[in-house]
Amino acid sequence: MSESALAAVIEELIGKLGDAHAYVESDDDSFFAMHNIKEEQFRRKIFGERFSKQSNFSSIREFYQALNKKRNDIIASYFDKDHPPKQLNRSFFWASFPNEISYLSIDDMSEYTKEKTVQADIKEVDRAIRHIMPMLTNAKGLVIDLRWNSGGYDIVSQRILSYLIDKPLLIGSKSYRIENGFSKPTNIIVHPTTFNRYLGPIVVLTSGITMSAAESFLLGLAAREQVTIIGESSNGGFSDSLPKQLPNGWSFTLSNERYVDHKGESYEYRGYPVEKEFEYLNAADLKAEKDSAIIEAMKILQ
Repeated sequence: MSESALAAVIEELIGKLGDAHAYVESDDDSFFAMHNIKEEQFRRKIFGERFSKQSNFSSIREFYQALNKKRNDIIASYFDKDHPPKQLNRSFFWASFPNEISYLSIDDMSEYTKEKTVQADIKEVDRAIRHIMPMLTNAKGLVIDLRWNSGGYDIVSQRILSYLIDKPLLIGSKSYRIENGFSKPTNIIVHPTTFNRYLGPIVVLTSGITMSAAESFLLGLAAREQVTIIGESSNGGFSDSLPKQLPNGWSFTLSNERYVDHKGESYEYRGYPVEKEFEYLNAADLKAEKDSAIIEAMKILQ
């Protein structure tokens, strides 16, 4: 068949597969197919339904920028004014809530620096976390916001986790696809850093677009004591991507791993569950200029 006909077949296949890490890309960048169900549902709800019902913005980009600013302004309204917030890098943001509760937003698990290497990212994690550790050490509770985190590198998320534990922590295991099933599982154990650590209670905020390395970080936090997870169940894209090439030169990836938590449970596709549900960027919350998940998090930690 022609490449255009092949592209149509592949698009249908990718759609039915429902794999958050599966995509196909042509060698000349003329064709790309990917189907992340929860992310597409989110974008359809936010940028489709809501954009069409408003008249203040002529483009989706302007609408998104305004929505993002409003989200940030609402979150900032809860900050303790006596402690100025700190933008640590493009992805790490720290602030203080009242009653000695800290807030840490992490938007990605990779590319924190211009070098865009894993080694540089790990060094940046160390720099950022050690900079705020005096505030974290004195905090009575910590809110970690992963609602906009689309992932990155597992090793980077595990480095962050090393500042939040006091002993080696089994967060789960991985096995990969072989010809007749799956390989023997390999345990994933994260060791604590020798630097100062935060060991108090944590509330984690998640959404349907929290995925990949952010979800492996979530598994680690869930294996830790004194952790409550609220918001929306995560995306369900835990497995790493296996890159391959089609005979015509097009490249593709797909998930080829079974990733389970410390209890042996897999959350691929369905996402990691929450203890209490709060819709991310809820229309009623935005209109009322409040963040119900943050309000609940502070209530839990007080």
